[in-house]
Amino acid sequence: MIKWDNLENEVINDRYEIKKLIGEGGAGKVFLAYDKKKERNVALKTSNPNQTMSNYKKRFYMEAKVLSNLKHKNIVDFYEYIKVDDINIIVMEYVEGKTLKEKIDKKDYISREQSLKYIKQILSALNEVHSHKVYHRDIKTDNIHITVDDNVKLLDFGIIQFDEDQNLTRQGSVIGTISYLAPEIILDTHKKANEKTDIYSLGILFYQLLTGIKPFKENREIENASERNNDLASKIVYKPVVSPKDIDATISQELNHLVMKMIEREPSDRYQTTEDVLKDLNSLNSGKPISEMQGYYEDESEEHSEKSMKKQIIILTIISSIVLLALIAGTIFLVIHH
Repeated sequence: MIKWDNLENEVINDRYEIKKLIGEGGAGKVFLAYDKKKERNVALKTSNPNQTMSNYKKRFYMEAKVLSNLKHKNIVDFYEYIKVDDINIIVMEYVEGKTLKEKIDKKDYISREQSLKYIKQILSALNEVHSHKVYHRDIKTDNIHITVDDNVKLLDFGIIQFDEDQNLTRQGSVIGTISYLAPEIILDTHKKANEKTDIYSLGILFYQLLTGIKPFKENREIENASERNNDLASKIVYKPVVSPKDIDATISQELNHLVMKMIEREPSDRYQTTEDVLKDLNSLNSGKPISEMQGYYEDESEEHSEKSMKKQIIILTIISSIVLLALIAGTIFLVIHH
């Protein structure tokens, strides 16, 4: 019987020869293995048989099921799902290269053209994911792999969510990486993931690629991790966002608007589909008039000021009406009693 905590150098099903550990988390481990039948390297994602987390086994199986249905050049390929003793294993494509996080941490140069290319490829991959009514929920630099030929592979579908089955998440728990998490999920942990929540996460990643920083930073002076996360969550929900163009003036107004629309706090103000974002990016790349962009307006500040002024006028009108009604009621009262 094979042991999950000592899989290196094991041969699984007389076929997969495990070479080394390449990734690890509380829920499982990922190994580089050699497929003797197909004569190729593969990645084996293994479940932790000791994991007691609610719905863990079901979620692992659902990840395999979803991957088996996704066929896209920018999504890691699924090969098969097997069970050996008490260990569940997803056999998938082994992708050489670096994660986007590794490239950023090592300060590898990423040009604006590369950034746009990566985002377009991720959008294309998410378009395929969303077409199956599935939502990734963990778009971040760790889960974006850049291949040796400089293309994207979207990884890690471990916390996906489905339209038809939203019951795999513990009630009241926050799932995902806080710095990339949509405000509505932070405010309401019962909120269902959807296209707009994935778009927000990708918008934060896009912002990071263009500016070199995330719009909201952790306060490392807060020692307690829970308090630090709460502080970051509060910033995401309430703190104004500094636009990418205010950080780097070489960013065009149109591109600035696109990113800011991806990370709008109000979901209804955000891009509604990945396809819409992709259309606007393609419009920018092809030099089409900015009027053809989805919901683009020429002067953002004027537009917001006009909306704000209209709201203030409505509020003042209501207050004035209430005051006037009170005066009339008071006059009637005095007349009756005299």
